[in-house]
Amino acid sequence: MLRYRLLGIEVVLRRGLLYLPLTLLVALTVGGLTTVLARVVPDGPLPLVLSSAVVAVMVFPVAGRLRRLVDRIVLGERADPFTVVDRVSAGLEVATDDPVASMVEAVATAAGASYASVTDELGAELACVGEPVSNSLQLPLRHRGQVLGSLAIGPRRGEPRVTDRDARLIGSLVPHVAAVVRASSLARDLARQRERVVSATLAERDRVRRDLHDGLGPSLSGIALGLEAAEHAMDSDPRSVQDILTRTRAEADSAVREVRRVLDGLRPSSLDQHGLLGAVRETATGLGLGRPGGPRFDLQVDGLPALAPRVEEAAFRIVAESLTNVVRHSGAGHCEVRLGVSDDGLEVAISDDGTGPNGVGTPGVGLDSMRRRASDLGGRLEVRALRPRGTAVTAVLPWEEP
Repeated sequence: MLRYRLLGIEVVLRRGLLYLPLTLLVALTVGGLTTVLARVVPDGPLPLVLSSAVVAVMVFPVAGRLRRLVDRIVLGERADPFTVVDRVSAGLEVATDDPVASMVEAVATAAGASYASVTDELGAELACVGEPVSNSLQLPLRHRGQVLGSLAIGPRRGEPRVTDRDARLIGSLVPHVAAVVRASSLARDLARQRERVVSATLAERDRVRRDLHDGLGPSLSGIALGLEAAEHAMDSDPRSVQDILTRTRAEADSAVREVRRVLDGLRPSSLDQHGLLGAVRETATGLGLGRPGGPRFDLQVDGLPALAPRVEEAAFRIVAESLTNVVRHSGAGHCEVRLGVSDDGLEVAISDDGTGPNGVGTPGVGLDSMRRRASDLGGRLEVRALRPRGTAVTAVLPWEEP
């Protein structure tokens, strides 16, 4: 009966341990004071009245302290919710690699639960303590109006279900669990973004270093040698100076083009600041798409995973060049960009209701640049006319490890 708390034995114990000592205390107090006072005032009800008054003054504070002691003995930490909260808070102060697991363990220990687990909004388990049970209590984790997942709590050992008292206690801890889950999610997102930015920065630095070493470096060295040769020819062969300067100028023009190529190839800063979706929206807004009086703009995204920096940059360049063509050449009233996932990789689709590919004349540098960016990754790009009017640009970029 004690182990499984049968027949309300917990209530019986609490009341028995409270009222039995209290009754003995009242009886002894009344009997003792009455006996002592009866020797002083042997006649009349005064001894009994004084004894009752003393008991009336004494019983309330004694009963309050005795009730707290009994609850502490029978209920343990459940008798004082602040103790449970303090224990959970102490668990959060300990340095740990997984704060969600630490929080779940602290909640399960404080509530005496046989099982506790936290799952995210997709049903993936984030942390678990104990063995799963079928009669667990499910509580949603909400933070700032957003459902982050759920907390499952099993009953105490030997109990068929989670008691109402335990449910209320756990309910008071749910907001703290939700805050930890949200903070942990933000920390993971920040770590992924930082890793992505660092990887992209290192790749960009290596590319610029190769371009400067292989392209711009030899060009500048050739310019320096040409100027040195012209200086020597001023005295020995003045007629050849003009030819030397002409070749040097051509080399300088080539160096300028190389500098522009390197600058054009730099990774857009908006990708690092806002990610692919934010960079696309920022570019569209900068071109007047979606603004009052401009073409309507829609951006559809179908569950994009983390993208490798090269794939992300190529997708952004293709979208940016396509949007530029829409604004400058097509005269469209509506443009749509869709970023999705296909069996072959990342699918980038840009469509408009403008004049169509025949309205822009022969393919220019922009279209060639988009095809080159797709082919450099092993992908493909297709431009086709829509019926009754419009253009669709579709690119498929193979996946790479982010």
